[in-house]
Amino acid sequence: MIKQRSLLRAAPITALLLVIPACSTQNADPLLLDGNSPTVDAGTDTSSDSVATEPQGRQGKLAEERTRFLVKKALQDANRYRANNEPQLAMAVLLDAQKYDPDNRNVQRAIVSLRAELGLAAGLSMTFAQAMQNRVQIQQERARAQVKQGLQEGRQLLDEHKYDLAIHEFRTAALRIEALPHVGWDGLDDQVRGLLKTARAQRTAHEVEMVTSQQQEAMDRLRAAEAEEQARISAHVNSLIHLGQRAFVDRKFKSAQQLAEEALEHEPTNVVARDLANAAFKSLRTNSRDRYYKVKANEYLKLARNASDVKNPQTDIIQINSEKWARAINRGGRSLPTVGESPEDSALRKKVSESIIGKMSFSEDGNGPYLDAFKVLDNQTQVPIIVTPEGKQVIEDEDLKLNFDLVTEMTLENMLDHMAGKSEALAWTVRHGVVIVTNKAKAGGDNLLITHDIRNLIFPITEFLPPAISDLPTGEDESTTPRTGGESDEKVAFIEIDTLVSNIKTSTDAEYWDGDSGANIDQVEGGFLLVKANPKMQRAVAAFLDDMDRFSTAVVTVGTKFLTINEHFLQEVGIDFRGTGGSGNKGLVAPLDDLTNGQANNAGRGLDNSGTLDPAASPTSGFFYDDGGDGDFRGRTENYFTDKLGKILTPTGGLTAAFTYLDDLQVNMIFRAVQKTENAQLVNAQNVTVLNNNRANVSVINQTSYVRDFDVEVAQASFIADPKIDVIHDGLVLDVRPIIRYDRRSVTLIMEPTVAVLQRPIPLFTTSLAGSTLPVTLQLPVLTVKSFATTAQVPDGGTVLIGGLRTILSRERRAETPILAKIPVLSFFFKSEGVIDEASSLMVMVKAQITDVVDTMNEYKGR
Repeated sequence: MIKQRSLLRAAPITALLLVIPACSTQNADPLLLDGNSPTVDAGTDTSSDSVATEPQGRQGKLAEERTRFLVKKALQDANRYRANNEPQLAMAVLLDAQKYDPDNRNVQRAIVSLRAELGLAAGLSMTFAQAMQNRVQIQQERARAQVKQGLQEGRQLLDEHKYDLAIHEFRTAALRIEALPHVGWDGLDDQVRGLLKTARAQRTAHEVEMVTSQQQEAMDRLRAAEAEEQARISAHVNSLIHLGQRAFVDRKFKSAQQLAEEALEHEPTNVVARDLANAAFKSLRTNSRDRYYKVKANEYLKLARNASDVKNPQTDIIQINSEKWARAINRGGRSLPTVGESPEDSALRKKVSESIIGKMSFSEDGNGPYLDAFKVLDNQTQVPIIVTPEGKQVIEDEDLKLNFDLVTEMTLENMLDHMAGKSEALAWTVRHGVVIVTNKAKAGGDNLLITHDIRNLIFPITEFLPPAISDLPTGEDESTTPRTGGESDEKVAFIEIDTLVSNIKTSTDAEYWDGDSGANIDQVEGGFLLVKANPKMQRAVAAFLDDMDRFSTAVVTVGTKFLTINEHFLQEVGIDFRGTGGSGNKGLVAPLDDLTNGQANNAGRGLDNSGTLDPAASPTSGFFYDDGGDGDFRGRTENYFTDKLGKILTPTGGLTAAFTYLDDLQVNMIFRAVQKTENAQLVNAQNVTVLNNNRANVSVINQTSYVRDFDVEVAQASFIADPKIDVIHDGLVLDVRPIIRYDRRSVTLIMEPTVAVLQRPIPLFTTSLAGSTLPVTLQLPVLTVKSFATTAQVPDGGTVLIGGLRTILSRERRAETPILAKIPVLSFFFKSEGVIDEASSLMVMVKAQITDVVDTMNEYKGR
């Protein structure tokens, strides 16, 4: 009917066409006519029996010209619609033209030809309404076909794992369905939505799988590189050990020791290398130990021959227990308190998170202003978005605009977060079934009044001080804290209430609390906070307090082991000529008259005078010769030292032998040889459990009384020495403060271990007091203290080894007779040699285990 009215409006134009001659063409297809074709006389037919030749008046000619023009125009329009592949509209125009001139052969031929093209039976007629209905039906069929084709192509792309292209096809099909909601899709719409959801899920799973695969490949490459490096180091160490064994067999002990020490630098735990280093060091001291050399040489020859069978280098990398790491990493937090939400708002919030925004552009001159952008998002996603006056005020004050091209799909939720993130005052929320864009104070909802219990956070906790063993007592009250340790006078809370309130405001939103939202935090006596805020801020406050509560109630069990390793070696060999005429009257007693044991000469130290230490006596000779003439020859050799060779091992024991030769020449030779070794390991293990960020100590101490001083008291002209007794402490003390990290995967330990060793017996000092002639004996304790302070971070359940407290004493000394000690062979009888090696190492192993009280309670509740 629309086309018919347009044709009727064109009727007055026929008055201008009265002078146009009319003609007809019988053999031309009327649907092939265009504006350049000869005009057709709609009222002339060569096959008719009669032809109108006479005019019927002016009105009749106008009607005739009008009919001719309408028919011609209808044929031209039908030709154009046919060329545009719109046969239904062409048929409707021809049917209207047939009403004006039912006998026109050109119109009839065009209708017959178009019926054949449409596959209609001859003689059937079609109205304009039927033609439009058929057109709508064809469009629907075409849309179904396109959707089915999109589904087929999408399934094929999905099978080929081309997820992005498949999603594009399914999304295009979904948009076609949304554009034609009244079409009966016969389940195609459900298929499209299901496949679109499946494609997105598979793409997400594929991306996760790809990321996981890449991470695994990176870890495998790292492990392979570490294993290769470890294998290279092991091969190098084995080569050094092999060369060292060969050098030891060839009696090149110095080279063997250097090669073994180099191997230990690369692999400190290698038992063979350490044994080789010790063997080379011992063999280097003396070449006279043939038996020791032969035994070790045979062992290393066997190892060298059987190297291919027994060599099994350790190439695996020592790792922390994976189960403990997994338990620490997978540990999650508790659920936070929530404020109820209506089902309508929950459904809309879900829709906001799932609604997809396609590719679009935002510009400052176009749809970039926020108010226009929100309208665009509303129209595209069909999600109602309302900007409140407060939100408009923020947008206008900050002149917020978007200026970017969205080249990939994103959810409406992410888009809203992006737009709100450009302003510190703008926010959005879901309320009453619509998305509301407003300021942050209004977005959280109406203020609520909730009381929070914080007594466990502000409760004052006692701090325990460790015993003081790092110094000697002075007898003066230097501190009110006892030397055995105890409680500190000042109790410290986990956090002060003022600091807690300040942290809550800072961590949530300081501007919100300082603004005109009406929110505030009041302190209630007894350990409570009265919080007035909107539901969103209440959840944030609850989450903050929950985290603080978790950290304040968590405890750490600290297990310590003090491992002391002692390796001592002493060797002393010497010969003296002294003591003729000694026990049993072996030879003559021939003292050296010009020498004394006193301070002038300090000869012999009185050891060969029956131990009397008489300073006026003269030492005896070691060899005596009297030729019967006017004089004789007397002499002796002394290889004494005034101090001990070592601190731990003493040279007493071993072999002491006397060889006496009696003739005209009398000789008494004293031979001494001693060798000592000591290897000891001392382990002290203690455990202590302490609250997070609190101080605790573990002590294993000895208390020893000693006489520190004397007080002189006068009673009846007599002087009485009153002793002052004090107590000294020695042993082990570990002062530790654990701090749990925020993710509760590891613990930072602040440690200060102290080891004090008291020399026993305590050295004595004898003196006299003023006014008293009686001697008194004081004790002067010697305390060796090893202490250090360090900070270490260990995983939950992990162990850290702390070393470095090592004491090494290495001394070699020699006493000899000049000139005679340089003569080969003879030099052995005129010298004394000693060597001492004392090594003491202290290592501390600390293990930290987090115990989450909240998790433990939840586990018991779930049973």
